[in-house]
Amino acid sequence: MIADADIRSKSLALIVVDIQNKYAQGAMAEPVAGILPTVNSAICMFRDAGRPVLFIRMTARSACVPEDMEDPDGFVEGLDFREGDPVVPKSEMNAFHGTGLGGMLRTLGCDGAVICGLVSRWCVHATYFGAYDEDVCPYILRGGIAGADPENTRMVEALCKTVGPEEILLSRGF
Repeated sequence: MIADADIRSKSLALIVVDIQNKYAQGAMAEPVAGILPTVNSAICMFRDAGRPVLFIRMTARSACVPEDMEDPDGFVEGLDFREGDPVVPKSEMNAFHGTGLGGMLRTLGCDGAVICGLVSRWCVHATYFGAYDEDVCPYILRGGIAGADPENTRMVEALCKTVGPEEILLSRGF
């Protein structure tokens, strides 16, 4: 679903969800590589406009992560993460749950968020709906989410409001 006209009144932040080594392996390696150009382009766009970019990091241990994996919680190589970028640790799928993310966005003057990252039908979807509980208007970055099953990713994009660069530029602060 394309975002409605309300984006014109929103002050947006970019939320980059769980683009971490532990999720970029096996069947996820190709989908993650496929979204990085779109995600990095959005990061650049937000930074250039002076808009907030927040990186979410899942800290909970996953049973699907090999015990000997080096730096499972690190952000994937090629993601435009920089030292000093804000990182919000989470242990639940919804990045708003128990993290103070909603308060951070309000402090930054944001009433909307563009969400991108992993995994589309789990953490991305949960974060999208969790935003409503914090009075934050969420949008999914079109082409900026991935999961192991492309059909699930298409479903999330079909169920949620999606935006691309052209709609983001219509929001306040761009």
